[in-house]
This record gives sequence, structure tokens and C-alpha cells, in this order.
Amino acid sequence: MFVTGSVIGIYILVLYKMFPELLFDINNSIFYFVIPVSVIASVMIVLPKLTIKNKSSMQNTAPTTNDADSLLNELITEPSQPSTQDATVSPEEEKIDVSAIGGNNSEA
Repeated sequence: MFVTGSVIGIYILVLYKMFPELLFDINNSIFYFVIPVSVIASVMIVLPKLTIKNKSSMQNTAPTTNDADSLLNELITEPSQPSTQDATVSPEEEKIDVSAIGGNNSEA
């Protein structure tokens, strides 16, 4: 809607600056302002909403299984199989060789 408002605003600004007689005369205003603004709004706002609504209604009628839905359900609910990777490592299991830290300049 922001793009639509910007396009309409630029159109109005061009009419106002370059052709003010087309904007302020009521006979010309209908043909050069009202109809073009209505067409721009219907093409850029109403038409995409209708196509999205038709696509969603068509998808609802066709029963399909989607892998993304099953992955999303698995992420939201408890996983069916426990994970084999353990991301946390306890300090007892972690062995770091600190003698190599610092190189030749390290304090003894």
C-alpha cells in the first residue's frame, strides 16, 4: 500500500505542478485525476488481494501433504525422536591444553 500511495502522490504532484488546470477544473479532473487514481488503486491493491484469496481457496480445496508443515509441527511440538547431538558440554568432559596458550612469551 505504501508503493501505491507513493505512485498516486507522485501522479498528483506532477498534475499539480505541470498541469494544474487538469486537476482543478471539474470536467477535466474526472478524466485526469479520479479515473487514473481509481485504476492505480484497483490494480495495485485490490487485484493482488483477490489473486491471493483465490490461491488460498484453491490450496484449501486440494488436499496435499507438505513437508514444511510437518517440520513446523515438529518444531512446535515435542520431537518424535530424541536428538542425538548434545550441544552442552560439562566442564568435567572438557579438556583444554592451556600450556600452548601464549606461546614463547607466556609467563611461567
